[in-house]
Amino acid sequence: MAGISTAHFLKASGHEVEILEARDRLGGRIWTDREASYPIDLGAAWIHGNNQNPLIDLAEKFSVNTKVTDFEDSFVLDNSKSISKLKLYSAYKKFESYLNEGEQILEEANRNLSLRELLDIIYKKKDLSALEKKLFRLFERGLESENAAELDKASAIGYFSESETISGPDFLVYDGYDKILKGLLGNIKIHFKEVVKKIQYDKNAVNIYTENNSFQSELAVVTVPVFREAERINQL
Repeated sequence: MAGISTAHFLKASGHEVEILEARDRLGGRIWTDREASYPIDLGAAWIHGNNQNPLIDLAEKFSVNTKVTDFEDSFVLDNSKSISKLKLYSAYKKFESYLNEGEQILEEANRNLSLRELLDIIYKKKDLSALEKKLFRLFERGLESENAAELDKASAIGYFSESETISGPDFLVYDGYDKILKGLLGNIKIHFKEVVKKIQYDKNAVNIYTENNSFQSELAVVTVPVFREAERINQL
């Protein structure tokens, strides 16, 4: 979304803009499947908080339908039998308290751990019931969704360093998150399947070379996922 947002604001400021997209679709974490007669979001699906959240403004601007949701209204089945809200809530509070113990474990470890490693250390010290083990796996999927990464790739230090800056309810986007992307894109030209291999600067222009083509521009803005940049730095 960073690339399309940047392109949108540059275009609105009067600049000529084109986007080079490595994938064959719009979005990174945002990935809406419209093969069926209704949209299915395979990536981002919620807007978390509405207090000064620009995503809420964009959803309203582009007529994106949302619905307030609440975790406490979750309906969970175990072997076709409903789990009471009290049991679900109690298990979640226990999971949350166990996870909070991780800060002390991180201090003692004196190194970064993945969330998977951290939880495994915590679980070894606990006596979980069969139901709690099942529910904890459910809560772990929620952690992966929040961090946009599998637990063995998500940083525990990063998790505890995060600070909530946007308050308010959670909104489910139920007619396709890609409507926000398409609204931002407008009539901006986008080139799909253009994997950038090299960027060269000289006094007059920026030359961009992809696997298939070359492009020239006065300026270039590079927006890549954080984990991709981390991988690049680790390879240096």
